[in-house]
Amino acid sequence: MSSFYLGLLLLCASTLMYEVILTRLLSVVSWYYLAFVSVSMTIFGMTAGALFVQVREDLFTEGLIRRRAFQATRAAAISMPLVLLAMLAIPLDLSRSLQTAYSFLLFSTVISVPFLPYNVEALSAATANISAHMVQERHRSPRGHPG
Repeated sequence: MSSFYLGLLLLCASTLMYEVILTRLLSVVSWYYLAFVSVSMTIFGMTAGALFVQVREDLFTEGLIRRRAFQATRAAAISMPLVLLAMLAIPLDLSRSLQTAYSFLLFSTVISVPFLPYNVEALSAATANISAHMVQERHRSPRGHPG
């Protein structure tokens, strides 16, 4: 069980590091005050991922929970560096960001793409939460109190 908590700690730490890196990167790539959009993306992405787990309970049954947690964690590990590289690779001219449709599309992409890793990180954290809850339920006594 200690490896479970270590994995959850590493997942949450990577989420926090990704948010800090994203804030710094957005402050360099775009206007400084838009860097704080990353906080909103974090909240929105984590909520969307957790809501997906809540709404689609049929995909997160006891038999599938380990596989779903592995899939979501792997997707988060792959998507975080890819999104950061994509943000660096997209040329962005902010002086004309609202003047042409192409510049506006690029700017919208830079702002919206970082949402994806938060979504899969929330899926992974929510499946870990469900897994821990299932383990606790299995170890409880039939009368509902430990003993």
